[in-house]
Amino acid sequence: SFDSTEVERKIRAGLRAYSGGKQLPIEDYIPQFVQATRDYPIFYHNPYLLPQISIQESSAGRNITRENNPLNWGARLQAKGQYSPQSWKESIQDAITAIANDTASRPVGTGRGRTASYYEPFRQSGDLKDFANIYEPANPSYYGNLTKGISLFENQ
Repeated sequence: SFDSTEVERKIRAGLRAYSGGKQLPIEDYIPQFVQATRDYPIFYHNPYLLPQISIQESSAGRNITRENNPLNWGARLQAKGQYSPQSWKESIQDAITAIANDTASRPVGTGRGRTASYYEPFRQSGDLKDFANIYEPANPSYYGNLTKGISLFENQ
């Protein structure tokens, strides 16, 4: 059975293992990651995906390359000035609702996008390889790094 308390413990332990025991900026958003596992089946089945994305995209919040965007979600749109998240919480929620296809929660007329069809192959298959090919198609090592990092959380 699924235990969100255990998922939270493993996320905290995995982030600390990754950082060598140092506190990481993304730790403040662990409750948001855990809530996603309660709200959406795709994260229920992949409870460590979001924290691992944060590690791969911003060293868990230590190296932000896109303003207010520790997951680099929508980075190509953000680079073009078409996406401007106002906070880390907002950009993380935008990533969660896009990946999960919660279009009802995606604001109309904000430049934050309403469609989430981009992630449909991943939602259909549940295969992290599909996710990696969508999220970071230009990086052939993304999938291997993703699965290796998720294992770190699972093994805590």
